[in-house]
Order: sequence, then structure tokens, then C-alpha cells
Amino acid sequence: MAALRGGRLAIATIPSISACWLPRMIQRFRERHPRVELRLMEQSSEGVAELVETHQAELGFLQLPISSERLQQRLVLNERFIVLVPKSHPLAGQASIRLAELAAESFVFYKGRARDTALAACRQAGFHPRVACESGELETVRALVAAGLGVAIVPQLGAQTLPPNVLAVPLRAPQVRRQIGVIWIRRNELSAGAAAFLGLLKSAAAA
Repeated sequence: MAALRGGRLAIATIPSISACWLPRMIQRFRERHPRVELRLMEQSSEGVAELVETHQAELGFLQLPISSERLQQRLVLNERFIVLVPKSHPLAGQASIRLAELAAESFVFYKGRARDTALAACRQAGFHPRVACESGELETVRALVAAGLGVAIVPQLGAQTLPPNVLAVPLRAPQVRRQIGVIWIRRNELSAGAAAFLGLLKSAAAA
């Protein structure tokens, strides 16, 4: 309890989680433990794993799977992918889109493992996507779709705060998903702050 009256907690995370999912967890944590100083570091999934393994961050949020046996993991989010299209797009009014219907489209890709997941899904649907551009920022991806440069296959979190002329349409055949996990060093004694944060995640999942 004394440790939770001060101290620091370093968290590494992929940008989509830090922008769209993690803030409400941090808010709940801060309400309970306002004196713990939080430090956030954004990286790719590979970068997040490295920051945790090198003890620069105590907890990490990334897209699973992980390969290191040094790291303990816990699933926190099972997330669908959706398609972002301009409202003027012929498929914008559909309840859902088959991935094969996008074979002739130009694509705006969201960098990282989400890109790898989307590319693999396109190949599974029978085509290799034509890449117009890529970005590591969800906000930029949404803006590029709004500008008419292409459609985008992104995690469902990317459907938050869309530009007025962009729609999010569910994917089907195949349905594309990703798993987000929290990681930490296996067999390491966690700080009071990290243990409290993991406890908060567990309570949120149970609710």
C-alpha cells in the first residue's frame, strides 16, 4: 500500500491501444492510485516486447502471439477488423463486406502486425492488395481514406472518431480478428503499481 502512494509504472504499448483503449484503464487506475507516476512508451509489437524484456517497461500491450519464453502473457482484447470506406463508395451502404469484393481497390494500410494480419486475410481471399500508401498512425489512415486514396482494413478500435465522410463496415468471409495481450517478465516480482494495474485489467475483463 505504501508503494502505491508513490513510485512509477512504465507501460509500453502499440499506438492503437494507447490511443483508443488504454486511456479509460489509465483513468480508472489514476482514480484509485493518483500518486503513481505513469510513463507510456509507444512502439510496434516487436518494440513493446523488447522494451519489456530489457526492463525499460514493466508491462506491455501488443498484438499476440509472442515468441519469447521470458515473457508472461494475458489476453485482454479479442478484436475484429473492419473496413473503412468513403461514404461515396459503392459498398458503403452494405451491412457487411466480403473481402473478395475489395480485390480491385487501392488500400491504405495501417503499419505493424495489423498490416500483416490484413495482408494475410487478402491473400486468403484470393488477391494481393494494391497498396496506395501506409501509415503508422490511425488518424492518418482515416484521413487518407477520407481523401479518397483507398479503403483500409483496420482493427475495430480504428472506427472511433471517424471523419464525417468515412464509414466503418464489418468484414465477413473471412472474418478477420486480432488478439491483444498484456505481457511482463516471467517470474519477476512485479512492482505494486504493475500488480495493481493487472488486477484492474482482470476486474474489467470479469465485468
